[in-house]
Amino acid sequence: MKDGTKTTTGVILAGGASTRFGSNKALAIWQGKPLISHIASTLEKTFPDHLLVTNQPDTYAFLNWKIIGDIYPKSGPLAGIHAALNTIDHEQACIVGCDMPLLDSEFLSFLCNLPGKWDAALPWLDNGPEPLCGIYRKSCLPVIEKQLKLRQRKVRLTLEKLRIRKVSREEVLAHAPNLTTFHNINRLEDLRLLPQKTIKENSALRQRQQPQ
Repeated sequence: MKDGTKTTTGVILAGGASTRFGSNKALAIWQGKPLISHIASTLEKTFPDHLLVTNQPDTYAFLNWKIIGDIYPKSGPLAGIHAALNTIDHEQACIVGCDMPLLDSEFLSFLCNLPGKWDAALPWLDNGPEPLCGIYRKSCLPVIEKQLKLRQRKVRLTLEKLRIRKVSREEVLAHAPNLTTFHNINRLEDLRLLPQKTIKENSALRQRQQPQ
């Protein structure tokens, strides 16, 4: 069986305004380095090719990654997904946000190797999809392009028009230590509470695994 990570580009989207955080959250220091550096390290050890989508290339030059901007500016994450898929040489990309420092390499590898005819493979939990932690194939491009031209910029509305491989909670937990792999940082308090959230999630997971 082929290793899907070898034919997948690891992509980070770094285009949010970080309004609730109060400053550029991608550069917030956690465990001695910027949040985005933690994410970059995970993608670097998982995928051979990497891409950063941002309209602030000078800010992230320290990563030494290939950097591109949006083709449709000021159109949110959907424009970032679009720009990435238009640029990559591979047929699919693992697209993640810049604020998830606990991303799990094994889980990302699992997503890359899912069989079947789908446009995107996304974790689909109790609250719905995790659109910025998934695999998108180039087959998404016609739909995303049409949505952006119509100024329909919401990712969730676009997902309704794609063939989605929904990855269940059970599948996630079979390949990731817990659900904090999706924990994103929106406020400074989220960063402070990250260790406690991890402990709480591990405790809840152990309770669910105990025999009734």
